[in-house]
Amino acid sequence: MKKNPATPEQIARFGHIAVALRSFLDQKGWGPSNLNSAMGKARGNTGIYAILSGKAAPGSVMRAKLSKATGIPEEQFFPKELDDLVPVRTAKRSYIRGDVTKTDVLSFVVSNDGNVRIQLDATLPVESAMPLLQMLLDAGLVFKAAE
Repeated sequence: MKKNPATPEQIARFGHIAVALRSFLDQKGWGPSNLNSAMGKARGNTGIYAILSGKAAPGSVMRAKLSKATGIPEEQFFPKELDDLVPVRTAKRSYIRGDVTKTDVLSFVVSNDGNVRIQLDATLPVESAMPLLQMLLDAGLVFKAAE
């Protein structure tokens, strides 16, 4: 059975929730069934998988249960509004000696385990790059040099 990965829109809106929950699970050494148990749900309940894969956000009842079980503030489980997101160009085409070569500026692949491999190849003016760099710093994906 082929699983459909999260779409770019889903990752943009719900990915921060999946990252927070996966980080919590990794720190505790838990799997989704342990989280279900901590929320008072059956260990085999599948509702958590859409959230862990970045495809959905929890509803109000589940937000409260997740917050209580994880200690993560409930506000962190709200989806981001698309209007708040910075649009990113996903690809451009370049032509070399008549051959068409696809050059990815930003590409990503979502694996079945919910992890995302992101590759970025872009040269940006500092004023455009700083919000992106700050987002990567906030997500813990890049680190400031020791001062």
